[in-house]
Amino acid sequence: MVLMLKLVLYLVSGIAGILLLAFLFTQWQSRQIAARYPNAGTLTDVGGFRLNSVHVPRPENADLPALLFIHGASGNLRDPMAAFGKPLAGRAEMLFVDRPGHGYSERGDDATLTPDGQADAIARLLDARGLGKVIVIGHSFGGATTAAFALRHPERVLGLVFLSPATHPWPGGVDWYYDLANTPYLGRLFCNTIALPAGLSRVASGRRNGFPSQPRAIRLSRKCRHTHGPEARQFSAATPATLPTCSPMCAGPSRAIARSLHRPSSYQATATRSSMKNCTRLD
Repeated sequence: MVLMLKLVLYLVSGIAGILLLAFLFTQWQSRQIAARYPNAGTLTDVGGFRLNSVHVPRPENADLPALLFIHGASGNLRDPMAAFGKPLAGRAEMLFVDRPGHGYSERGDDATLTPDGQADAIARLLDARGLGKVIVIGHSFGGATTAAFALRHPERVLGLVFLSPATHPWPGGVDWYYDLANTPYLGRLFCNTIALPAGLSRVASGRRNGFPSQPRAIRLSRKCRHTHGPEARQFSAATPATLPTCSPMCAGPSRAIARSLHRPSSYQATATRSSMKNCTRLD
């Protein structure tokens, strides 16, 4: 019995030691990353918490309407900035935003855990930044926030651009670690110990799987685009070298088109029944 208790004590001590080392590594690595990529934006109060964003003022000779960029899961505003910042410089006023809890934005309350809550927060950010109507460009999970923004704030939308959007449930759901991260208490422990070192160990394999036959530097700029409305088509025409053209998005059922990972030279199209059928046509 005593031997069993000793073994349990050693096991618990070992796990605690590993978690402590993982926590210290996470804190150190987080500071290293923050020092390597300091905040390039401005924190703006949007009602109880602050969103971080980079605002590019409207150029004197702008020929495009204002553009709002919403990044995807596990990302930040540097993703769309890297893809679109230089190609569209001098063409339009642009706002790149860190979604709540991402990048340098604060998390906010539980409402910001949903696309609706994030869309409302971004609408308040537009007010604070002095932007009117915009073309909203959403990538990956940012597509869900983009759709919610159009449904909840249609008066602010000139057009929608969806880049490999995640706007609907899919077979299998999300991976297990998303559920673990959402678990009370245990999720906080996981996020502050295991998540970062585990994630860093998967970067290289994730890049190989995501872009099997493409250069390392390719990011959003090689994703497919959707356009809706005349202003969005104007945006489409302004970036022919940046994004391959896809079919216009229409009201009612939407079409999600994404590059096939197995055949990078082709496109795989899947039609989805969308809640966007309730949207008013913008053109």
